[in-house]
Amino acid sequence: MLRALTFLVLMFGLALTGGQAMAERIGVASVVKNEVSGSAAGNNRIIKVGAGVFQNEIITTGAASSAQLLFRDETSLTIGASARVTLDRFVYNPSSKAGDVVINVAQGAFRFVSGSARPGSYRIKTPVASIGLRGTIVEGYISPDGSLLLVIVEGSVVVTSADGTTVTLTAGQYITISSAGVITGPSPWTGRTLDIGSGQDFILDTDNPLGEQRDQLNDALDSRNVEITYPDSPRDDGYKGGGTIGDDQ
Repeated sequence: MLRALTFLVLMFGLALTGGQAMAERIGVASVVKNEVSGSAAGNNRIIKVGAGVFQNEIITTGAASSAQLLFRDETSLTIGASARVTLDRFVYNPSSKAGDVVINVAQGAFRFVSGSARPGSYRIKTPVASIGLRGTIVEGYISPDGSLLLVIVEGSVVVTSADGTTVTLTAGQYITISSAGVITGPSPWTGRTLDIGSGQDFILDTDNPLGEQRDQLNDALDSRNVEITYPDSPRDDGYKGGGTIGDDQ
């Protein structure tokens, strides 16, 4: 009876809040440094550690800020300062490993580690190109003018520019695409990789644009993650009306 009543109260609350509360919860913020916010369905919130993140949500970070998001298929996305990312699409079937995950990175530094969905299930959109990933760890930087620097740490990717040009990159290579669509590379990357236990730490040259936000990405990876379990216990995700989604425990 108590569980049934709790379920009814939860559903009533979701109906009242609408918008974000009815959106699909696709992961959790495992690390938050300084100012990180989310926006969806006309609602804005401050994101804290342990808060859920939702399909179609726009995540932004302030200066000297960073965040790591963990998704239901074990994908992780780490973003640095002054970043703007939209969680466009997340579809995942844990039984068949079928998935369709699309992330739109408009600005800032990022590290993307693909999860347990089948290779080819992941795509990153940027202002100048679309990146198809296959069992991959990549790092990138989108400058304020929209140009892209992309480094392949592990696996392979196919980059498709706005004019339809495709370039395949493998581990240890990088590419740049200017805001005008000019492609340079792929070329060998001159950095090195280190195993830091919680994930791969890609050390970048300090004279490279991505190096400016290297420490923030590494700080996020070094911080303690929170485990995603579904269904989650109810918690306040910071939206009007609470936006709690989950089962009572």
